[in-house]
Amino acid sequence: MKNRTVLSIVFAMICALVLTGCDGLRKENKKTDSVAVASLVKGDQAPDFELVADDGSKLTLADLKGKKVYINVWGTWCPPCRMEMPELEEVYQEVKDQEDWVFLSVASPNDEGMGNTKTRDVSKKEILEEATELGVTYPVYFEENHSFLTDYQVRAFPTHVFINSDGTIANYGMGALNKEVVSNTMKQVK
Repeated sequence: MKNRTVLSIVFAMICALVLTGCDGLRKENKKTDSVAVASLVKGDQAPDFELVADDGSKLTLADLKGKKVYINVWGTWCPPCRMEMPELEEVYQEVKDQEDWVFLSVASPNDEGMGNTKTRDVSKKEILEEATELGVTYPVYFEENHSFLTDYQVRAFPTHVFINSDGTIANYGMGALNKEVVSNTMKQVK
């Protein structure tokens, strides 16, 4: 009876992790560094961002003006992130040739010079290797100085950001999503 109770508790904890994603995106003392932050809201102007590609080129939201944007925020250390990536790749394959869509992901590497001092993730090279191993062909960008995670109020991994072509938030959510949910949400983006 005791074993059954313990197994039930362990199973419930695993289910909670898979359904809600990986919380605690940064290594920090939550008692002293925590700040109450509201999530982005549909219709809000999306914060501009500056992301870095592997080749060093920069991408900003302003560069994507007039396009619909889907952003997957993930970490190599996050099992739900890794679990959803093959299905995200399927969605990417369906939209990659549509000129009105931009589909990308954001990670927070620990490379010196990136300024991500509180990240749990690994180097850019290791992040790209993990993405390749998972079959990802959509663009992987990197944040610097925790700017994207801060501006987009990312508190759990994975996080999904859908941006309308006018630069407003179409949808925003945390936790693993499947192909059907991502596809249906993308259909609502204007």
